[in-house]
This record gives sequence, structure tokens and C-alpha cells, in this order.
Amino acid sequence: MQTTSRSVAEMPNDIIERLRAIRPRTIVFWTVVLAIQINLILIYLLVSDDHVTNLRYPIVYPLIWINTAIWVGMYARPVTVSRRLRVVTGAIGLGYFIILLVIPGRIALDGDVSALFELSYRWNIPGWGPIISLELSGLRATFVPYETIGYIAIAYLVTANLRRISRASLAGALGLVTCVGCTVPVLVPILGALGGTGTAVATVASNWFYDIGTVVFLFAIAILYHGHRPS
Repeated sequence: MQTTSRSVAEMPNDIIERLRAIRPRTIVFWTVVLAIQINLILIYLLVSDDHVTNLRYPIVYPLIWINTAIWVGMYARPVTVSRRLRVVTGAIGLGYFIILLVIPGRIALDGDVSALFELSYRWNIPGWGPIISLELSGLRATFVPYETIGYIAIAYLVTANLRRISRASLAGALGLVTCVGCTVPVLVPILGALGGTGTAVATVASNWFYDIGTVVFLFAIAILYHGHRPS
């Protein structure tokens, strides 16, 4: 009990030390990034007819997804492997990214079969938009910026974990196994359809989809990031 008490007591000091270790250029970088993002949102709201009454869904959550993905790109460092393994693991990561888009229907075979190639976009609040749609001989792909960027980060970490496993590190297998959790954010909207429109599950899926999806997204990123690092 004494050891536990000391550990708990030392937590504030540990947090303070970590905050002190943050480099000034890191603070400047994130200040600039957030300033640009917030200004883009304000400009959009000024020139559009959209009105925001709830900051959480249209602004806060997309910023969390996008900035978490930026953080992954800055700090995730896959181990060095041969060119062949880079190609193989990269292909698997790309396949995983496509699966993440297919599950919620972002990529589907329900487009205009007569359309040889069609590109369209729809403006929306930055993070949610611009929403880009592609149609190619019946194949339709829709890309929501914050969601697409977040899935790219997940796929990147999946690739990083695969590289580590390919280096015969069994501990890295934890990262690959927990990749299953990465699909949860896109499976949440399916829960309502499985449970029926009048069930409690459907209600939770409808009302709390973005909240649950964001929590699970962050959890998946944390697990995958931890798994890709060398022991």
C-alpha cells in the first residue's frame, strides 16, 4: 500500500516534468496548426449559411481526429525493413485502409454504372468538408476529410506493427491483434441496423455514434502506437 501511495503521489510531479520537457518549437507548431484550423472554420461560418449550435460534433471531434493523425505522422517511426517487406506491409496497410472505408459504405458498388468517371464535391465546415465523391463505372467512393485522415493514421500504424512483427518481434503481435479494435468506429452505425430501429442498441448507436467512435479511435491509436515501438 505504501508503494501504491507513493506512486499516486508522484503522478502530479511526473506530469509536471513531462510538460516541462515539451520543446518550445512543439508548442509553437501546435499553436500555429490550431490557429489555422480555427480560422478556416471561422471563415467558413462567416461566408456560409451554416449555424453551429453544438461545438462537439461539427468542430471538436473532427479536430481531435485530424490532429491525432498529424501527431501519429510526426512521432510514429516504423522499423527499417527490406524493400520487399516494405511493399508487402504497405499493401496490407492499404488494404486495411480500404476495408475501413468499405465497412461504413464510404466505398460501395452503388454508383452510376454509366458514369465512366465523375468527380464531385460538397462544401461543409472544415473537417467535415469538402466532401469529395468519385464515381467510376458503378463504383462510388466518398471521402469525409477528418474520417479519411484518421483512417490513414490507423492504416499507417497497422503497417508499422506489421513491420515490427516481420522483424521477429513477438511482442509486436499485440499491436496486430488489437487492430481489431480499429474497426469498431466504423462498425458502430451498423449496430442500429442489427438491433432494429426500436431497440436500446439502435438508440445508443444513433445518439452516441460520434462520441463512441472518437473514444475508440483514440484507444486504437494509443494501442497501435504502443505496439509499433521497439521494446
